[in-house]
Amino acid sequence: MNAADSSVMRGILENRSFEFSENPEEADLIIFNSCSIREHAEDRMFSNLGLAMKKNPKAAFILAGCTAKRHGAKLFKRFPHLGAVVAPSELFSIGETAEKVLSGVAGIEALEGGYGFVPRHGGVSEFVVIQTGCDNYCSYCVVPFLRAAERYRPAEDILREVRCLAASGTKEIVFLGQNVNSYRDEKTGGDFTDLLARAAEIDGILRIRFLTSHPKDISAKLIDEFARNPRLARHLHLPVQSGSDSVLRAMNRKYTSADYLGIVEKLRESAKDVALTTDVIVGFPGETDSDFADTLALIRKADFDGVYVFKYSPREGTASFRMEDDVTEEVKKERLAAGLALAKELALKKREAYIGQKAETLFENDDVGHSSQNYLVFKKGAKAGDFGQVLIKAVSGFRLMAE
Repeated sequence: MNAADSSVMRGILENRSFEFSENPEEADLIIFNSCSIREHAEDRMFSNLGLAMKKNPKAAFILAGCTAKRHGAKLFKRFPHLGAVVAPSELFSIGETAEKVLSGVAGIEALEGGYGFVPRHGGVSEFVVIQTGCDNYCSYCVVPFLRAAERYRPAEDILREVRCLAASGTKEIVFLGQNVNSYRDEKTGGDFTDLLARAAEIDGILRIRFLTSHPKDISAKLIDEFARNPRLARHLHLPVQSGSDSVLRAMNRKYTSADYLGIVEKLRESAKDVALTTDVIVGFPGETDSDFADTLALIRKADFDGVYVFKYSPREGTASFRMEDDVTEEVKKERLAAGLALAKELALKKREAYIGQKAETLFENDDVGHSSQNYLVFKKGAKAGDFGQVLIKAVSGFRLMAE
């Protein structure tokens, strides 16, 4: 999402005759686009922001993204050289904000706004934001407080952006949203699956991906779309977070482990070649050894192609922040290591099964691309934009080696 937001800001500024610089020490304007989902990301950003200000004291600085929303005007005291803070909802005002900051206006706080349209020229694969915000209020998550309630871009604006990208040579689009599969077009009443079907009809678009889905909003209609729509990538990222029903309740996830596994079963009945990846949080308040064992068991039952495992990180303002963080750091590290080891085992098994098989691959860069299942594929001599079946000869790390 932040990469997409950065692309939007860059597009707006370039349309106003700004030129992108590869060297921040020579830039007139430096924008930091921030993330607050985990404390470590926020701390690292603050450190880098202060360092950049020391290296280029003549530049104007803007802090955009969730950290800007989270801290607001308080940041001007910590960073007196900061010209503006811009919340995610205000990205489309970045042009006016940048020009004011460069003219010497300071202390600009842009925290409310709406969507717009930016003509875009893309690379082989590009992100397209269709929805922001979240109404789920998972007990550990700050997104609803920083990205606000769910909002949906009009379908016509989304499809116009996709057509613009396709005309510039983009072959793959990745629809993005904090809760992407809850999307609905408020003008026509169309849902997320309808949007996928319409996007697949646009000439030049060879593949469509999307991130990130919530299990409670996975519909039978969406599952059927994997079997029906050949341009829909054979990959679904579906965060489970825990395999323990008691932990899922404490997380306010609104489904059970059985519900989740039922979705997996239906998905693989609809399209056997779909790869499934997930997110897991370990060390959530109250998580017992038995709860964690349930999580490992679910990971094995779901037979994931990839698992992203994170230690629980308390975030101020969330419901879980008020819970006792009673899992020790040592236990969190042990569970993290066990989860990552299982994830590696399953990922390698899945990839090794492709040796001797063909994989439909789009190369985003020379030599490097991704299969429809989102596996990283390396093929010497491939050119950016190449698309088609490649024969997998070996596995190196987590890469499929093709000829």
